[in-house]
Amino acid sequence: MKLNKLINKSYLSIIFWAIVITIILFTMPDMGRLVRDKGQITIGKEYSYSVAQNILNKLDDVKGNDKVLDVIMVYHSDKKLTDSALNEIKGKVTKLEENKNKYNVKAILNVFTNKDIEDQVISKDKTTLLVPISVKQKGRTTEAIRNEITKVMKTDKVESYSTGSDFITEDFSKTIEAGVKKTELITIFLIVAILIVVFKSPVTPFATLATVGLSYGTSLGIVLQLVDKFNFSISNFTNVFLVIVLFGIGTDYTMLLLTRFKEELNNGLDKNSAIISTYKTAGKTVILSSLTILIGFTCLMASQFKIYQSASAVAVGVAVLIVMIFTFLPTLMKLFGRHLFWSPFKSAGHSNSKIWEKAATVSTRYPYLALILVLAVCGLSYFYTSSLSYNNLKEIASDYPSVKGFNIVSEHFGVGKALPVNIAIENNYRLDNQYTLSEIDGITEAIKSVKGVKEVCSVTQPKGEKIKDLYVKDQASSLNSGLKDANGGVNKINNGLGDAASKLKGAKVDTSSLEKLQKGASDLTSNMDLINKATNELKNGMNSGAEGSKDLSSGIQTLDDSIGKLQSSVNDLQNAYAAIGKGYNQVGAGLEGLLPQVKTFQAAFGNVVYMQNQLAVKYPELKSDPTFLTMQGTSLQLNSKLQDMVDAITKLKAGLDEANGSLEKANNGLSQAQKGIAAMKSGSSTLRTGSLTMADKLAQAADGQNKIANAMVQLDAGSKQLQDGQNQLINGISGISDKTKQLTDGLSTAQKGLTDISTGLNDANSYIDKLQKSKSSETFFIPQDKINSSDFSKSMDMYMSKDRKITEINVTLSIDPYSQDAMKITDKINSVVAAKMKTSTLKNSKWGISGISEMNNDLKTMSQKDFNKSSIIMICGIFIVLLIVTRDSWMSVFIMASLVVSYYIAISISGLVFNNVLGKGELSWNVPFFSFIMIISLGVDYSIFLVMRYRENSDLTLTEAIVNAAKSVGGVISSAGIILSGTFAAMYPSGVPTLMELSLTVILGIILLCTVFLPIFIPAMISIKSSIMKRFSKEKDDMESDIDSNRKVSNFN
Repeated sequence: MKLNKLINKSYLSIIFWAIVITIILFTMPDMGRLVRDKGQITIGKEYSYSVAQNILNKLDDVKGNDKVLDVIMVYHSDKKLTDSALNEIKGKVTKLEENKNKYNVKAILNVFTNKDIEDQVISKDKTTLLVPISVKQKGRTTEAIRNEITKVMKTDKVESYSTGSDFITEDFSKTIEAGVKKTELITIFLIVAILIVVFKSPVTPFATLATVGLSYGTSLGIVLQLVDKFNFSISNFTNVFLVIVLFGIGTDYTMLLLTRFKEELNNGLDKNSAIISTYKTAGKTVILSSLTILIGFTCLMASQFKIYQSASAVAVGVAVLIVMIFTFLPTLMKLFGRHLFWSPFKSAGHSNSKIWEKAATVSTRYPYLALILVLAVCGLSYFYTSSLSYNNLKEIASDYPSVKGFNIVSEHFGVGKALPVNIAIENNYRLDNQYTLSEIDGITEAIKSVKGVKEVCSVTQPKGEKIKDLYVKDQASSLNSGLKDANGGVNKINNGLGDAASKLKGAKVDTSSLEKLQKGASDLTSNMDLINKATNELKNGMNSGAEGSKDLSSGIQTLDDSIGKLQSSVNDLQNAYAAIGKGYNQVGAGLEGLLPQVKTFQAAFGNVVYMQNQLAVKYPELKSDPTFLTMQGTSLQLNSKLQDMVDAITKLKAGLDEANGSLEKANNGLSQAQKGIAAMKSGSSTLRTGSLTMADKLAQAADGQNKIANAMVQLDAGSKQLQDGQNQLINGISGISDKTKQLTDGLSTAQKGLTDISTGLNDANSYIDKLQKSKSSETFFIPQDKINSSDFSKSMDMYMSKDRKITEINVTLSIDPYSQDAMKITDKINSVVAAKMKTSTLKNSKWGISGISEMNNDLKTMSQKDFNKSSIIMICGIFIVLLIVTRDSWMSVFIMASLVVSYYIAISISGLVFNNVLGKGELSWNVPFFSFIMIISLGVDYSIFLVMRYRENSDLTLTEAIVNAAKSVGGVISSAGIILSGTFAAMYPSGVPTLMELSLTVILGIILLCTVFLPIFIPAMISIKSSIMKRFSKEKDDMESDIDSNRKVSNFN
């Protein structure tokens, strides 16, 4: 009734859709912008790639949705780059550096100012130069950034190309867009051609194109609004799927309805009645068929993978198409009526399919032979392979700048140079310490050991090579040399200490000299008393005058004798002092040579102790090594004794200096005594001369007596000074003697300790020789004072964050980073890094791996996981719809089996063709999923066409019903299959490998359905089901008959 009203007011439908499409076209967002902003591949947050990207964004100080694009400017010439070309490139690089802020450049590697990177950016043949640039996006499109950088860096004297993963992705999007445009045009021409052939009318295609075209435009506008306003999923494939599916099934549905409408008109119905009758019959089929597609694509919204989610846009398109078919197409039928089928050719009308009828008849008659045929076809699935390609480069034409640049880099630097793998590590504490840096280097070395890795650069190996000075092997070599020198020094000092000990033993002060000193002092005192007595007698003689001349002569004689004895005593003292002075000189000489030697060895041995401590820190296992512990303990003990020895020598030298002072004081007194004796001798001589003539010489004698008196005063003072110095000297000599003995004993102990140290040093040399030959010698070890040196700081600035809590390791692969083998290598790298992290202080750190290889690796894991999940949901959803439509569980199972097996055979053949026949390599990674949903969701349409007609034949047997249904709709299904195959075939000329592979796979699936499974497999299975039902029915009837017979016999009895 409602449809009748719509038919009568058909103009309202036209006005309504005209308004809708106008509004949508004028408000439609830019699809290219939305695809670039929201339609790129995104990896789940829990995957390694996403973790690494988040860490690297922190490293690059990127906030929000902003990002840093890694760009490589490639300068290439067929010949060696000339000086003028290099100068021009230098000028461009300098200009970009000077305008970093203007162009939002974060970093640029300038080989003209940093010669250390020359090997990394200039090819060996000098024909290619790379300028790596990091650019902040700052809300700009990738294309805008590329245009800006290319404009600034373009040179006149040498060709330049800009490449990088972001530019390659951008060109991939462009390629898909261009392919879709080709597909759209080809699809329209194909549909027109097919409809003209089917209906033999140039008017009929107009109704189909108008209905489907308006559906496509409206659904595209709705989808883009959903994407723009509600973040609905979109991808590069959204548009092409809308085009293919809507034009494919839209043409099928309109063709089915128009065919039925034509039949009803030929049956004599008027337009309105024919329309109503058409929608009551074929319209129901369209609803049920489209419902399966709608549910199938809606199920994709449950997928976590955005690209798979984006295919759910087809559900929006199908919903719009259904509304359009039930509102707009009836209006066209009403307006044009029979004129929709006007044809200059004679039309035979709708005819049954003899091929389908024959195939169904044979299959129902010989079902098991039919199954054998089907199984033979299924054998083609033997060629199925799960190996897929994740190479975006193969999707892009080679004339794109990003591809040209990548190919040049691959040729001159290796395929992995342009797209390296990055390991990002984030820690809660700083990484710039000895232990953590050593562990980072251990990870670096572990990654190097993975087969397929060409180069690894990190904070400890910024050029991809070890810094020799920072490794134990080189340090052990220096230590070994130092220990050998130290051992030589130990032996030399040991000999020196032996000589010093011998000299000190030979330099002992003779105790007999001390006895002589004491005797000389006693004699000096006695003789001084005699001289005093003689002097007094002389004075009395002089007073008695001539009478005492004899006594005077006697006194003078006594005085001379006393002076002689005094002289002898002084001479004895002088000899004793000489002996003591000789001993002092020997001790002093020994000390003067010993002290510098001990101090020098003490300083050198301190280095040995330091190196031992460093070894213990670097190799904790040494702390449990008995030999090493003994050597270390002996070293520490000797180092302490050496200090004690230095202190003892210093004190001994101070005591010797004090004794020398006392000896000097005694010598001064002795000198004064000598002068007094000389004066006394002079006075005595004068007295003797004066005594000869007492009277005449009395005055002279008096003068001699005065001289003697004066000399006595001088002699007395010298005697006291001599006695004081002598006492100090005796005490000092006693102290020196004791200290010399202690020092001699200490030197003997030191000699023994040095012998032990020499043995320990020899053991250490042996240990270090073994260490140099072991794997441990390859361990990174940086002294604390070198960590913040200018050279190492540059490396940390390049590979670490400002707060030193984040670091990255760059890995260059030796193979194509897009290849399956590259993905396997990242798996190995992942395992190696994980194992290293677990046993290090970084075990609680957050880390991940980025780069195109790891992204594809995670993409593979995520897509396969989502494929399994989405396919199960889709199969379950469609199966439920089939149960509702067919009301037959076995029929639903047969149909689902047909669809799934058709997919596996189709994907197997497609892979065989592209890989082995055409040599194009593996199928693209997204082809299996998209071809699966297309074959399953679209193929079920044809199954429903067949089942719906099968259910209409309820008055026939099961086998007769399926044969009749195949005969009636076989032609329609074949035509629909041709149309759908044609729309997918329109993708092949696009030149995009993914679209070409998808095209062939879906076409093969449709062909299998239309030629094997629907006309052969389904009838055969229905025949087998019928036979089984008949057998069970017969057995049941026989049982009932037996029961009835038994009852009759029982009753008779």
